[in-house]
Amino acid sequence: MSNKKYRVFIVEDKEIWAISLQEKLGPNYEYHFYVSGEDCIANLSKMPDIVILDYDLEGQMNGLDTLKEIKKRLPHVYVIMFTAQESVQAAVELFENGVFDYVVKSENAALRVKHHIKRIIELEFQKSQVIELKLQIKKWQIAISGVVVFLLIMLFWIYFQTCPNQRQIKWDPFNVSGTEYCFGRPSQ
Repeated sequence: MSNKKYRVFIVEDKEIWAISLQEKLGPNYEYHFYVSGEDCIANLSKMPDIVILDYDLEGQMNGLDTLKEIKKRLPHVYVIMFTAQESVQAAVELFENGVFDYVVKSENAALRVKHHIKRIIELEFQKSQVIELKLQIKKWQIAISGVVVFLLIMLFWIYFQTCPNQRQIKWDPFNVSGTEYCFGRPSQ
């Protein structure tokens, strides 16, 4: 797939969860740790690819507020929400605000986050493939257009070289007049 090293923000106010997450995800990512939504927002200029965000953050901004601000500033960023809530209403609200997915905190939560990141990487690879295919199609369209224009120019050149004395095109598709035509013109 891709050799890109994804920049991952982990926004978690409990250090044990952040460390556990990093250990489970492995060394293939560039990690940035923040303990509050405000810290995360202040560092968005570092252009994260993925944000793993705790829903129940302490401070002025909770996880939902932070999610809204991230999506307002960087709508392309993938956000995976960590939450202790299993409420359907909370899940709906998160998806309405642009979360990629959410994971309920449990023993296997880090593995689920790892799975979601793998999905994100596959999705990004597919997007890059689509862009590459679109570029190839565009190149072929330009090449074919050039060939068509060249052929039209050649046909007109042949036409005017073959029938130089003709200045008016007469076309009789059913040859009612009985006149023989040279490329649409009566031959002499």
